[in-house]
Amino acid sequence: MYFWDASTGSTSELVAVDDDKGPVTTVNWAPDGRHVGVDLNDSEVQLWDSTSNRQLRTLKGGHRARVGSLTWNNHILTTDQWTERLLTLM
Repeated sequence: MYFWDASTGSTSELVAVDDDKGPVTTVNWAPDGRHVGVDLNDSEVQLWDSTSNRQLRTLKGGHRARVGSLTWNNHILTTDQWTERLLTLM
């Protein structure tokens, strides 16, 4: 996944995703503009620091199906699955 800076037109790699995990299906930026939640096709949710391009946390096995949405409340990331399951990643 790449970050495009509209003010400069430059791009930089933000998240490197393994091909076996499938494509990125959901992305949501934290209110701080620094952290980003990423959901992959295999239902894995990753938390990234966009300034250091470093993966901070991973949620594996929390969902049995693809994540429907990622929502931030300050520093708390909540995931929603199409099968009505909510999980929180802090």
